[in-house]
Amino acid sequence: MQYGIAMINYKKLFSRLLKKTSLLWAGASLLVIVGTFAAGVYVAQYKIFPYAIVQNWGNNLKEAAPGLFPQIPKTILTHLYALETELVPLEKFRGTGGAIESMSSGDLLIATPHGRIALIDPNGELSYLNQKVPMNKSGLEAYIRKHPEFIIDVERFRVADILLKEQSPERFQLFVSHHYFDGRGVRFRLSVATILREEERLTISPQWKTLFDARPLSLNFRQSGNQAGGKMLMDGNEHLLIIIGDHGKDGWEEIREMPNLVDNPDFHLGKLIRIEISTGKAETLTSGHRCPQGLARDKNGRLWATENGPQGGDELNLLEPGGDYGWPHVSYGIRYGG
Repeated sequence: MQYGIAMINYKKLFSRLLKKTSLLWAGASLLVIVGTFAAGVYVAQYKIFPYAIVQNWGNNLKEAAPGLFPQIPKTILTHLYALETELVPLEKFRGTGGAIESMSSGDLLIATPHGRIALIDPNGELSYLNQKVPMNKSGLEAYIRKHPEFIIDVERFRVADILLKEQSPERFQLFVSHHYFDGRGVRFRLSVATILREEERLTISPQWKTLFDARPLSLNFRQSGNQAGGKMLMDGNEHLLIIIGDHGKDGWEEIREMPNLVDNPDFHLGKLIRIEISTGKAETLTSGHRCPQGLARDKNGRLWATENGPQGGDELNLLEPGGDYGWPHVSYGIRYGG
């Protein structure tokens, strides 16, 4: 009899646990539904996907459990070469951007996304130089804290590229394309400084010069760091080329809050610009670019650019003066998720 009572009590207990478990699952499902709905309202209201939030989740997970993510292999096989890799830790940062430039000495000059300049020697030794790129990121972060109504992905506020012009074995000009906060909005700027080599040590002069500011001079906050482009290339000894992305100001499918500025000849967004180094005088060579990522000349002197299009629409273009490369009116890509 006692055994039978014990079985009856066990069945009642199991039934209660089952009901509680069902309630927990129902509550969890409700939270997922509410969270998904709230995320949809956020995207619809601000017309911007919270990439920074998702990226921060991913970065936090990588730091907490690095073993879950694939490590960089010692050898990377490509169709043409077998690449040997060496890991050189830089300062911790989140986001994308930064650049690498090789030097005739065999050293590598590095710019982190946040504007620190470093040197990596042929032995893999890292040393940071004495100056940072003048970006005023701290001013931007302080402004956002006071004005939370402004929406910006701070991790996309970054250095885009660096270019080194060797004037002598001891003297170089360093050109940096980067974002800059001017107290009201975000500019896309080209700055230049002098690097001196003294007793095998590099120093950057504290006097940075603004060579060029892309128009419009103050981009609005939303999407202001997205699709920046900014790759540079020397064009003879007295000029350089910089190809600038549209920064999301393309009016594409009316999902942006800004009109199409790529077609406007008064603005530099979405265009290849030729700049005279001594004066900063700029002229537009090509237009219709979305998010250019590469700029190079081949052995015949022809100019090529690689470009991130929308989903499925990446491009390799042969650039010719006066050319319009289609964006935002022509693309092989579609809206992301479409």
